[in-house]
Amino acid sequence: MRNIVNTLFVAGLASAAAGPVVAQQIDLGVNLGLSGYEGDLSAVTLVDRVGELRSSFGAYGRVAVMEGLAVRAYVQRSEIRGDDAIRPTSVTRNLSFTSKVFELGVSGEYYPFRMSLPVQPYVSLGVSVYNFNPEVDYNGRLVELQPLGTEGQGMPGFAPRYKLTRMAVPVGVGFTRSLGRSFVVGAEFNMRALFFDHLDDVSGDYVNYFTLADGEGVEGSTGNGPLAAALADRTAELTGGEPRDLPTGRPRGNPAHDDWFYTGTITIGYRIGSGMFSGAGYRDYRRYNRCYTF
Repeated sequence: MRNIVNTLFVAGLASAAAGPVVAQQIDLGVNLGLSGYEGDLSAVTLVDRVGELRSSFGAYGRVAVMEGLAVRAYVQRSEIRGDDAIRPTSVTRNLSFTSKVFELGVSGEYYPFRMSLPVQPYVSLGVSVYNFNPEVDYNGRLVELQPLGTEGQGMPGFAPRYKLTRMAVPVGVGFTRSLGRSFVVGAEFNMRALFFDHLDDVSGDYVNYFTLADGEGVEGSTGNGPLAAALADRTAELTGGEPRDLPTGRPRGNPAHDDWFYTGTITIGYRIGSGMFSGAGYRDYRRYNRCYTF
């Protein structure tokens, strides 16, 4: 992961240094907002979706590389969660999760209106590395789900355990506005395409309770243990009965639709080298058309 992180930042700095920059603009700032996720355990109604939002915050550095184009490097810490209890069609499945997501990325930002507006909208596209770890509250303690292999991961004949550090493609929209010569504020919304469906630890099929618990019926397997079996199918916690003896292969999630996570944040930054393009200075664009800006 360290090599990937170094590559992302070197790419951003190299882009920023390219070209005959006369008065380059650099923003250093922070952001704060909300985060959520879309997947097998996400809320259905708008009210429930809002209720499931959690905090997101981070820091960024943005560099203008040419007129109307900037490169931004950022770090972000977000929280996501999902719960069948608020999904009318999935209540009896009784699954849930929470996760912290740590992300490091680089995005290119395109400003289509350049100097024509004091408020500058933009669209962005980038690449990031993120780390997540789905957990669930079980009998009063948080249990990490990935090591358990709740869908048989790691057992003979099943998929390996999924990796907790992965790549994503952030796609976003936002705007910035200068406040005087030194400060810039803005807002942005970013979706992360993950090309991955286990952000919530739910994707494929149930594995029979006894097969998952002790490897029954799978040659050379001792199973993933009783805790994995208990957290793979939690319907019995609602009914008060014995664990269900479901056949392996019954759908547990929907592997046809990958998971996403998203953030909506307010940004505030300090502008270095903004010169004539901060505040009232942007009116002098035609006179000083020698600098890159956003």
